[in-house]
Amino acid sequence: MMPLSKTIGALASSAWLARRKLDASRIAHWYVEITIASDMPDTRLEINIYPEEWGFVFRRGKRVSSIRVTDVAFVHGLDDYQLLRDTPSLEGIGDLLATLERCYGARFLRDRPTVRSNLVRAAAVVRPWLEMRP
Repeated sequence: MMPLSKTIGALASSAWLARRKLDASRIAHWYVEITIASDMPDTRLEINIYPEEWGFVFRRGKRVSSIRVTDVAFVHGLDDYQLLRDTPSLEGIGDLLATLERCYGARFLRDRPTVRSNLVRAAAVVRPWLEMRP
């Protein structure tokens, strides 16, 4: 499926779908929303992938960093952990997971993500993608 726009966020989302052979041709407003818990109850990473953008939210305690990528990466609300400067490509999200694990001592449960999507097979392709190590 062609991206709705030619922004870097839309192109990355479209490429992510294509690499995983997910078909969004009949769904204009598809979504893949992933929550990755950690071994620390107050620490998690959310990854949101949409036709026009993608982004992530890192939560730890009462602090949060929320980054979205459309035509550029930008802070969406708060960036308590200063993650904007470390925003990876969508395909490189494993690098971000590894960095957060190293910096904050959490171990993300990559093998047990919660996946919400309106695309068939989305949940099945997310786990192998998250388990790829940098």
